Amino acid sequence: MRRNFHNIHTLKVSPYVDFDEDDNFGYLAIQLCKYTLEEYIQEHLPDDCAERNLVLKKLVKEVLCSLQ
Repeated sequence: MRRNFHNIHTLKVSPYVDFDEDDNFGYLAIQLCKYTLEEYIQEHLPDDCAERNLVLKKLVKEVLCSLQ
């Protein structure tokens, strides 16, 4: 099943480049992200504890929603 990922334009999704598949696997090519999730959490979250917790909760929610 192929989906049209070219029309997704958001800051929260790495831009889709291409897709290919063989008999056993599907390969999704996306643009390189600026940071890993771990780097973002360790180095780019707000210093304020309450604000940091809100951002972390939002990140967790977005990751879980993306798995649906």
